[in-house]
Amino acid sequence: MFIFQQERLIKDWPAQIILPVDGGRTLQENITLDLMILNASSSYKVLQGDENIFRQVICGWSGIVNTEGESLEFNETNRELLLEDPFFIIAAARAYQQAAGGIAANNIHPDRINQKYDS
Repeated sequence: MFIFQQERLIKDWPAQIILPVDGGRTLQENITLDLMILNASSSYKVLQGDENIFRQVICGWSGIVNTEGESLEFNETNRELLLEDPFFIIAAARAYQQAAGGIAANNIHPDRINQKYDS
């Protein structure tokens, strides 16, 4: 039975951050995100790049560390720092599209899951 909810919190949604590295290669880092799936009009604004609405979407994460290798705590300050990182933004937006569209994360780019380097 479908239970209607205005907003839906999805915890531990897989996301892949793809980083460029020397030699024209990429490195994939797997993280998880807690995502608030918003109503249709707000989701549309997220996909159009509305930063203020997008802030509401990111509700937590795991698998992100600071330069000392310590787990990066979820808080407003760290969220703002991550929202300035283009690689995080791309990964989070892709994850939101998948979750909001009902596309299972394990169906996305199956050839890239757990792949460390891409040529």
